[in-house]
Amino acid sequence: IVDLKERISKLLEFYEEYYQSFQIIASDIEALKKMSLSNLLSEGMSVLNSSVEEINKCPLCLQNKSKEELIREIGLRLKNLESIKKEKSKLDEKRYIVLKALNSIKNMLASIQSNKYYNIIENNVIKNMVNGIIENVGIIENEVNIDILKIQSIKKRDVLVYNINIFNEIIDEL
Repeated sequence: IVDLKERISKLLEFYEEYYQSFQIIASDIEALKKMSLSNLLSEGMSVLNSSVEEINKCPLCLQNKSKEELIREIGLRLKNLESIKKEKSKLDEKRYIVLKALNSIKNMLASIQSNKYYNIIENNVIKNMVNGIIENVGIIENEVNIDILKIQSIKKRDVLVYNINIFNEIIDEL
């Protein structure tokens, strides 16, 4: 139980880091709009680079432009998106760390639940604690799986905090 308490504390630290990074990216609406265009621009660049014939129109908006000018403009826009992509990549790394911590806690909870003494009446306090943790872990998992391009807000750590004092009460009872 002490190990579980430490893992949950770490999870909440990791989530706080993720939350802060998410908020920074989500606060820049223009960057989010540009991020959503990144795939389209990359695909447009591929089409232009692979095209053997000279295209003098933008394939998307049909505006008259030379192929070289389109390639140059799209390349410049993609270069400007690199810093935004780096921030998103850092966010994804933090998300992975949170998910790894979540899985570690889930495995520990499954181990506790599989104990043959888990369902006896004397362990109701532990059962309630495990059920509460499972519920909170599910909420945190849902939050880190939110796509920042679709929804620009997630719950603060304070809303998700599991009452750590329950661990102290259980440890005192044991």
